[in-house]
Amino acid sequence: MSHTQIYLVPGFFGFSGIESYSYFFRVRETLEAHLKEKYKSPDTFEIVECRTLPTSSIRRRAETLLSEVVKNDGLEADSLHFVGHSTGGLDVRMLLTPGVRLNDESRSEIKIQNKTRSALFLCCPNQGTPIANFFATIQGKHLLRLLVALSLNRPARFSVFMWSQALSALAQVDDWLGRKETFLDQLSRRVLKDVRYQSDGELWKFLAQVGEDQGALLQLTQESMDIFNASVVAHPDIRYASIAACVPKLNFLEGRSLLSGRRILTRLLFVALQQITSKEHVHYPFSSPNDKEWKILEAALGDGPISSGTNDGMVPLYSQIRGKLLSVYQADHLDVVGHFSGAGDEVLTDWLSSGAEFGEPEFQQLWKDCADFIAT
Repeated sequence: MSHTQIYLVPGFFGFSGIESYSYFFRVRETLEAHLKEKYKSPDTFEIVECRTLPTSSIRRRAETLLSEVVKNDGLEADSLHFVGHSTGGLDVRMLLTPGVRLNDESRSEIKIQNKTRSALFLCCPNQGTPIANFFATIQGKHLLRLLVALSLNRPARFSVFMWSQALSALAQVDDWLGRKETFLDQLSRRVLKDVRYQSDGELWKFLAQVGEDQGALLQLTQESMDIFNASVVAHPDIRYASIAACVPKLNFLEGRSLLSGRRILTRLLFVALQQITSKEHVHYPFSSPNDKEWKILEAALGDGPISSGTNDGMVPLYSQIRGKLLSVYQADHLDVVGHFSGAGDEVLTDWLSSGAEFGEPEFQQLWKDCADFIAT
């Protein structure tokens, strides 16, 4: 019986799990359910959620991906498939580039490439993203330094620890008043309850990794991706495809954005991110979609405005297209990996309140698209 492995590769700031919180929320079980309809036996495939380096260079992230494949016995599998979200797609592209050398003496890259059947890119910045230019500025660097300082500074860690304990206590008081399974309850159960003062906690380790290497910030700019695309080429024996997402229309007052302070703040955050991401570099413009891709975009987005500035809050729409364009969804950058409003009847999911109205039906269809492509 042949054995297939599918690797889910997280993007920029990605993690396999912080405390009880998952990057690919409900993705593994959703993809597995759709793959069971394609394969005769569920024992013939295995889905692996990869660990990565959150902000490190694409080369270092690709090395980490290679190690993940070796560690999970991918070299013994009969066939491999990769699904990379955001920067994770670039890690996959580099790993599968013919002739690439990632400091692996056994040349596992070649073995992996020979076993790989497909690579799928989900909201991947294949031509870069203007948001990277922002983080490369003085203001962006100050913001990252502030985050990193939390992991290195004992008083800061202690403050966060005490606030987490206080909010967890407040969640219990909230339950006594009859308000159960609120945002605060789920925040406490899935994140706050595991926050530790000691520096070996998962959250602090994650922030420390961010502080150690931020190479991807410069590499994700449109200028740097111009060089990346000239050297990182497609493998002739591997199928490549992409699924794109964007929020073509944005109405701040639309939907449920005014029902809570949290929604107002996350909507403001999305508006800011979308505006930054819409600023295309004048000297490094994105490639325009071809006629076939235009038909797919127009069918999915209807009369929504489509331009080089259209984006999902993190990555421009045109930059997401690589290989065969399978489908396009009205969604933000995190919706597609399960972080949308009401996902799995959870409250603590929608970190970017974009108003895209991406829901469970769209989530199921998106990962069915993935399953169909993998099983082709």
